[in-house]
Amino acid sequence: MNKKRWILKNQDKETIEYLSRELSLNPLVVKVMMNRGLKSKEEMNAFIRPDICRFHDPYLLKDMDKAVRRIRKAIEQKETVAVYGDYDVDGITSVSVLYLALKEMKADVIYFIPDRSKEGYGVNADAVRRLGEQGVSLIITVDCGITAIDEVRLGKELGIDTIITDHHKCPGKIPAALAVINPKQPGCSYPFQDLAGVGVAFKLVQALMGMENLPVLMEQYGALAALGTVADIVPLKDENRVTVFYGIKNMKKEKNLGIQALLQVAGFAEKEITSGTLGFQLAPRINAAGRIGNADMGVRLFTSGDIQEAKDIADMLDEQNQLRKEIEQQIFEEAQAIIRDDKSILSHNIIILSHSGWHHGVIGIVASRLTEEYYKPCILFTEENGTLKGSARSVKGFNIYDALYAVSPYIERFGGHELAAGLTLQSEKFEAFQQALEAYCKEHVSAEVLIQQVPLDGEIHDSDMTQQLVEELKMLEPFGMGNAQPNFLVRKAKIVKNFAFKEGKHLKLSLCQRDKYIDAVGFSMGRYSTVLKKGDQVSVAGNIYINEFRGEKYFSIRIKDIRLS
Repeated sequence: MNKKRWILKNQDKETIEYLSRELSLNPLVVKVMMNRGLKSKEEMNAFIRPDICRFHDPYLLKDMDKAVRRIRKAIEQKETVAVYGDYDVDGITSVSVLYLALKEMKADVIYFIPDRSKEGYGVNADAVRRLGEQGVSLIITVDCGITAIDEVRLGKELGIDTIITDHHKCPGKIPAALAVINPKQPGCSYPFQDLAGVGVAFKLVQALMGMENLPVLMEQYGALAALGTVADIVPLKDENRVTVFYGIKNMKKEKNLGIQALLQVAGFAEKEITSGTLGFQLAPRINAAGRIGNADMGVRLFTSGDIQEAKDIADMLDEQNQLRKEIEQQIFEEAQAIIRDDKSILSHNIIILSHSGWHHGVIGIVASRLTEEYYKPCILFTEENGTLKGSARSVKGFNIYDALYAVSPYIERFGGHELAAGLTLQSEKFEAFQQALEAYCKEHVSAEVLIQQVPLDGEIHDSDMTQQLVEELKMLEPFGMGNAQPNFLVRKAKIVKNFAFKEGKHLKLSLCQRDKYIDAVGFSMGRYSTVLKKGDQVSVAGNIYINEFRGEKYFSIRIKDIRLS
């Protein structure tokens, strides 16, 4: 069994009991909220009752007033405006939200998303020139642009103004755009810095169409904003929590035909929707467009006014997602074979692999899987015509963006954040880059960082195992980054049944603690079925839920980790 560190969080028992009485909630639910940093009755009430009144004034964002004036002028003078976005879910939803809003305002608007394999991430000079040739006089970037210093300058030379809306970490120098809207930029006093790209785009829409129209805007664009926010794995707190809460609430009655078609093809038209539905069902289908197809398909889906067209595009995205899964599995197996054949790879504090045949659009997902498998930072590269394009993923406590910045002399371009990044370098610099980054990681990645932590929100006993507790925990949704689904500890449960399923991939246990029976499932833990035996006593960490089978309801746990006890 993998070595993981269980961290059982302790809170003041008297405070928990007091707040439990005041809020009429199970003490375990209160304890989870305290573990999320909520301290008072008022904070907890606000958390379990998200309200759109808590959205901040969009004009607190630096340069918002400049951007609104310029866009309104472009609409009045019938200028051609281009919305320029990224090819991931955040970028696609950002483009869709702003494009639809500008269309509603009667703007002459087009959109552009670069090709991942041919053009790469961000604003590129050729695209700026092509947009200029199409008569565009104003480019509005969404989910990108904060590093586009040369491209903004080129736009100016061509008579094109640029408004940047972005949420990524700002470089030392900010592009000289007409307006830069980014809560992370120096001099911006916006009270919440962790918006997704679609969150920033939605703030621009709020400013353009008026905060008094916020309820209507949430109905129109909330589902798209929620999807992009969850997909980009930003903290689900403050405005992000409100956006995702209302986006999910409105999703099934959302008038957007693309959203409805996507729910249908994913099999969730009649099922309960959670943040997990967005992150693991809808987002991968949209991401498939940018990874192995054309990201335009995602925008076409969300901006379509034709039911049949939306259904056809959703079906195509579903097929592409299936193909993406097959490519992903092939690359994962090839990467695993390389690691098995070269034992020295795992002796370093970072995994760095390169292969000429790997699909650039899929290597990021595989890097994530390898990071999860070995709990080490990982960078995968694919080579084409002497150029290496890479995707990096990291573990909590090690900032991969800072690491790449430290070895940036070997890199042509890079961007990203603490846990994920993309980069490009020339093949002849790969060996020097690898050596420099491994040396950096040897110095900056401690052995402690490479031990995965399993945070535990509390211990559950047989008397706690009720449907009422599970229902109360649902009040804490949506779960995600910054508000993880609670993990609980169940100690000293006896194994009654033990078997692997799905061709040995997953583990299924029937456990008994005193007189209470518990269903337990460990995904990708099938290998433990040969280690564990009937009658063994185990302690289990995981999420709790109610499983219904043939009309019977069972208290269940999704295993995050398991130990003999």
